Amino acid sequence: MKNAIRWKTAAIAFAAICLGNVGYAATPQWVSVWKADPTGSTGAIAPGTQTLREIISPRRAGDTVRLRLTNREGTLPVSLSEVWIGTQQSGAQLVAGSNRQLSFGGQRGVYLAPGQDIVSDPLPYRVLPFTKLAISMQTSGVLGMPALSSSHSVSRETNYYSVALPVFGEGAGKESGAGFMPFTLTAGVTFQASWHYISGLDVLTTDPKPRVVVAFGDSITDGLTVNPATDNTFVENIANLGADERYPDFLQRRFAALPKYKSFNVVNAGIAGNRLTAGPFAPFFGPRGLSRMETDVIQVPGVTDVVAHFGINDIAFDQSAQLSSSRAIGQTLIAGYQEMITRLQARGIRVVLGTIMPAVGAGFGPASPTVNGGVAHGTEITESIRQEVNAWIRGPGKSLSDGVVDFDACMRDPNSTSRLNPAFNSGDNLHPTGVGYSVMAGCFDLAVLFP
Repeated sequence: MKNAIRWKTAAIAFAAICLGNVGYAATPQWVSVWKADPTGSTGAIAPGTQTLREIISPRRAGDTVRLRLTNREGTLPVSLSEVWIGTQQSGAQLVAGSNRQLSFGGQRGVYLAPGQDIVSDPLPYRVLPFTKLAISMQTSGVLGMPALSSSHSVSRETNYYSVALPVFGEGAGKESGAGFMPFTLTAGVTFQASWHYISGLDVLTTDPKPRVVVAFGDSITDGLTVNPATDNTFVENIANLGADERYPDFLQRRFAALPKYKSFNVVNAGIAGNRLTAGPFAPFFGPRGLSRMETDVIQVPGVTDVVAHFGINDIAFDQSAQLSSSRAIGQTLIAGYQEMITRLQARGIRVVLGTIMPAVGAGFGPASPTVNGGVAHGTEITESIRQEVNAWIRGPGKSLSDGVVDFDACMRDPNSTSRLNPAFNSGDNLHPTGVGYSVMAGCFDLAVLFP
């Protein structure tokens, strides 16, 4: 009798273990590990380009990938005859044996109509966090003119192109960097190099509770730093291209260093010049945050959390910001934040708000507070509206959202709180240095904001 009881007890225990294991066996799901949201074209690639080789850095490991392509903001269709994924060795050179061709609905080529997004077929391919990948694509004829492409203006990478007509084995599929040239800053081009057509990379994970944090914002989220020799917002600092020194990159490193947060990864939904409540001041500044939120946040595979940091462009690009201290500008921005929080939380997405950082003294010219069309990032009126919005974020906004990260308190000059701390200023009194972006990532109280 005792033996029977023992066997019965053992059987129940074994069944409990099996059921427990079943409970922990997660169904594989796609999660985003890298993204760049499309804007209107910068025209940064010359017509006639045949092959593009663009560099990206995934934020999470995986063994199966799929690539997202976009022509959402393009004005003409584009035809890509080949698309490949490989591991960068250096420059345009790839690690031997790493380049693999992607397919789309079983076909090697893909046609993108204006406004269209497409996802590749799954491909077994090992990726590691911050290991550089090269996405190579072959354009076909006039339909592939990248000068009219949907692009992401600030890549903070050195990307490559080839204008030579390819022969078999010498196009996107070749691993040699021979014949490829880096994009360079030329007259009339705003930024060093854009990402064209690529908008995301996903991996399959069996993590039972993956957390994908979307950093949603403007050029400060996008990671822009300016050339300190010019003090000009529109002249990039190219010395640290490819260093992954955006604040979301540093936040990812914080997560990765702590066992509690091993299931977290951060993807970047920042667009330089972007505004939350109004359309683009220039085409390559992208659609307003509220209109792109569905595609750029809610539809991100695996999204669980958002860190939203908008505002300085909403205030500064409003022409009335230099004419009046009217509360209308700040109230419009606050209403935009309220709408964003409501819409995201209704989809089960947690929302963390970032306070707006100081910008007195900023402008589009050397140390100039207002130049070119009434842009007013660095005026005292802008500062007063910024303070009004930050007071709302720290008060009612904190109660409405899932938490606040006080970038303003972390990044301001302790001796002049309306200005960016000189130690973190890349030169235009608006955008931080790489060190400044690392400080921004350190502002997060992880235990409070990401329980």
